[in-house]
Amino acid sequence: MDTNKNLTEELTFAELFNRFGVDKFDTPLELDTSSDEYEVESWDESTKQVVWKPITALVIKPSVEKHYKLGSLKGTSVHRVLYNEEWVELQNHPEATLVEKSMAVVDMMVEDTENYLAEGQVNHNTTPGGMAIPYHASTRIKLTGGQQIKQTINGKDAVVGINVTCKTIKNKVARPWREVSFEIHFGKGIRENEQLFDELREYCEKCKEPVIVDGMKVKVDGGGAWKYFTVSDNKTGEVVHDLKFYKSEFGEKVINNPEVQLYLTGLMDATFIMGNGDDNHKTLASIDLGSATEVEAVKAERASKSGKSLLTD
Repeated sequence: MDTNKNLTEELTFAELFNRFGVDKFDTPLELDTSSDEYEVESWDESTKQVVWKPITALVIKPSVEKHYKLGSLKGTSVHRVLYNEEWVELQNHPEATLVEKSMAVVDMMVEDTENYLAEGQVNHNTTPGGMAIPYHASTRIKLTGGQQIKQTINGKDAVVGINVTCKTIKNKVARPWREVSFEIHFGKGIRENEQLFDELREYCEKCKEPVIVDGMKVKVDGGGAWKYFTVSDNKTGEVVHDLKFYKSEFGEKVINNPEVQLYLTGLMDATFIMGNGDDNHKTLASIDLGSATEVEAVKAERASKSGKSLLTD
């Protein structure tokens, strides 16, 4: 192999692969080339400079089922390309078209980057399985914006927030595929007081056994305008705390009340952790087969468990 480790000449992918003894492109391959110490010019985003970085792997995908086309450029959904002097993802560009036709893809991976330069020409590059973050991060959360929250202020309708759905599609410290909805109020942040009250009341209504926290029975109820948070002695029935409030006051009267924090936390634990069990918990969400992000997450999870490369899926 050439002793000059800096690749300064223009090479096709076929010529580059030949240097590593690969001359056939009809079989899936992920070749570790980190020990060969071949380097290409690469763009360092942090320093905004061109640096030399090693080629860590060569990849062959001989039969990708579909690809995207943008002008003369072609690539898979995870490819980033330089188009009109701007980096774009093929699948998200409005001018890109989806081609339902098998295509062979060969690629190279460069350390800590998604693109490289050769003879002044910027080229794209991908990392294992697609983009770096989805396969490196321990947790991935998908946020989806929903209906706007409007309020009449000084006689005019104003948008003051938005309903958001939050879904964990990858989680290495707990069970993934859970979903929750909440409100984000502009300039204030997440507001979930009323949603929390609804969850606690629903649990108390359908729970067969009372929630006992530190010897006290805790209950949330109220079907009308007035709502109640009650703490009573489980043995004597003596009422220790009896809070009456409007639903909009739940945060002020209960959540921010230090005297009932222990009992509120216990009720929340019973509702969200011990209440329904993992197999049928209401926050469990199904996988959206129409979402490329979620499908790719499942493939990555299965590949990591089986120890197989994504290229062989």
